[in-house]
Order: sequence, then structure tokens, then C-alpha cells
Amino acid sequence: LPNKLPFLSQPVSYWYQFFHYPVSDWDILLLGGPWHRSFLTHSAIIPLLTIPLAKDRRVALFILGLTVGVASHLAWDGYSSLNPMIVFYPKAAFIRGLYAKSWLYINSVGLILLSEFYARRLRQLAR
Repeated sequence: LPNKLPFLSQPVSYWYQFFHYPVSDWDILLLGGPWHRSFLTHSAIIPLLTIPLAKDRRVALFILGLTVGVASHLAWDGYSSLNPMIVFYPKAAFIRGLYAKSWLYINSVGLILLSEFYARRLRQLAR
């Protein structure tokens, strides 16, 4: 993604990025490069905020996919990055290394547990 940042000024490229990259990486598109791995997009916050929307089966199914997708993205970021950084405020408030990996893994496990909630909700809505 970083090598494509210069093209974000082009409207077609900008919207392409939203449809092409995972929701967790939208922090770059919305807030800019220094915010990459923002605590907002690299945590359970977004899927947790969607809980009230899971009243309809199709919406709950979409949210289940979102939750599993974010969980896998966080787990992969924790695994593949040697020294990840979770940004609370660029260049001022962040965590690195083992603390950031722990943040990513704990949120990933929490999202897997949340996906079980959505799976149960889907079974209830199917009745």
C-alpha cells in the first residue's frame, strides 16, 4: 500500500483502494500514512460498534465476515511484523514491539470470540 500513496490524489485510484484493501488498512486512506495501524482500525472497536446492526440475517452475515476478516488481519500483522507499532497519536502516543504484538493478538482472539456471538445470532435469525 505505501508505494501507491502518491496515486491517492486521483479519484479513481482513491476509491479503488477502499474496495481493494482490508478495512483495517483504511486508516491510511482516511487519516494518512502516519496513522497506519491506528488503534481504531487495528482493534476490536469497529466490529464491536456493529453489534446493534446485527438484527437482520444478511447484515449479521456481513458483520460476521467483517469480524473474521479483521481478526485474521490483526493476527497476520502481529505474526508478520518484527516490530509493529499501534498508533494512538502519530509520533506522540504509540506502542511498539511486544506490547503492540500483544495488542494485535489479544484483539484478534477477542474478535474470534465475537464471531462466535455473530454465528449464534445467525442461527437465532434462521429460526
